[in-house]
Amino acid sequence: PGAAGYELAFRQAPARCARVGVRTEAARADAPCGDAVHTGLLPDGRMLVVLSDGMGSGPSAAGESRRAVNLLRAFLEAGLPGSGALEAVNALMQAGGSDELFATVDLCVIDLARGEAELIKLGACPSLLLSGGKAVALAGGHLPIGILETVSPGLQRAALSPGDTLILYTDGVADELQEGQTEWLMETALNMSSLEPDELARRLVQAAAERQGRRDDMSAVAVRIERSAP
Repeated sequence: PGAAGYELAFRQAPARCARVGVRTEAARADAPCGDAVHTGLLPDGRMLVVLSDGMGSGPSAAGESRRAVNLLRAFLEAGLPGSGALEAVNALMQAGGSDELFATVDLCVIDLARGEAELIKLGACPSLLLSGGKAVALAGGHLPIGILETVSPGLQRAALSPGDTLILYTDGVADELQEGQTEWLMETALNMSSLEPDELARRLVQAAAERQGRRDDMSAVAVRIERSAP
């Protein structure tokens, strides 16, 4: 057999790392959750968090949200920028031939080396940034994916320091169109900010269910930024 060739690639470890907690609960016990979540690392070392809420609840909503998340993940891992990936996914969902199925997209890419998050939203709720004892809402907006031939996502960038927590959630937890819900979630999240990310996500969903009932699928993702170990 011939000699095998090898190539080594070295990358400096980022000064920051992240811990993630995810909680999803279906509106009905006998139906799948219509929300879909993916967290992981892209080939270039950036962290990817995608949260999608399919229209309504049940199997159809679950299928649409999972399709959106899987397509976005594939395009981003192939090297497309966030806006380009959204355009490609939107075109594919448009080609599906149904005008009644669509999904929100909450896309967050975190550069741990630079301490910067890029948030791209289509129909998604505002994200919350807990930093220095304060909560800031990073606005969403625009129509969900799969409705129009072209997309116009909302884009936000945020600096992240060790100790900061970024929270993504669906409107089953807090609907920004309902007066006071975003403010309630900001106050509740601040009061729970010392919790570990998985417990924080669980408690936020639980608090929302106790406050307003399970009228919709509910999902929360908590991302805690920390210093990397030496």
